[in-house]
Amino acid sequence: MTTPDLKALRRDVEALGDEPKLKEEMLRELDVLERHLREMPPPTPPSWGARIYAALRRMLKSEVRAVPVDVDPLAEAEVYVSYGRIDQAIEILEQAHRAHPERQDIVQKLRELRLRVR
Repeated sequence: MTTPDLKALRRDVEALGDEPKLKEEMLRELDVLERHLREMPPPTPPSWGARIYAALRRMLKSEVRAVPVDVDPLAEAEVYVSYGRIDQAIEILEQAHRAHPERQDIVQKLRELRLRVR
């Protein structure tokens, strides 16, 4: 919450030259408001949780995109195998073999999985 600009409000009230009763009443109200504002404790800074939550909200709203991470195709295939999705594991390894034909570990794992499917 922002603090009202009391000086500007006071100037606006002072400009009410032809309404003396209204001007007097409003100046009294401004005095009361100023007193209350002086007596209020200063705002506490937001907690760490609130700061993190606000930062996450800003990140989700922004156009920030995740940086692609290189995942080892063998590790990715193992995840599929662990869930019984051997066909998808083979597909991942075939793509990896086309990209990296020199990797014998990929060839070996492909052979192993193809034998399992038969």
